[in-house]
Amino acid sequence: PVGGAGALTEALTRRLESRGGRIRCGQRVARVVVRGGRAVGVRTAGGEAVVARRAVLADVSVPALYGDLVDPEHLPAQFREDLRRFQWDFATFKVDWALDGPVPWRAERASRAGT
Repeated sequence: PVGGAGALTEALTRRLESRGGRIRCGQRVARVVVRGGRAVGVRTAGGEAVVARRAVLADVSVPALYGDLVDPEHLPAQFREDLRRFQWDFATFKVDWALDGPVPWRAERASRAGT
């Protein structure tokens, strides 16, 4: 995007803040607070309670979120069992490039890949 890769982060931040959301950096979350089956806030490692007005967003792995941050009593037994068997796999990601021509692949096989 125009402005570099950071422009996407900045745009998402502006959108969130325009809707009343806040991003807090540099604070470790110790626990996701759950009431009535819903995440209603977090407690920081420093002991501060942060109450969510609408949602709690987590940017951590599944094992970190459900294994460390959410109390197991809030999770169905089958989910906890599935989590115990969780195995990391190869990561998948997608990158979109705006190019002025085809990619000059060195490997013939790669040049036949569809998009």
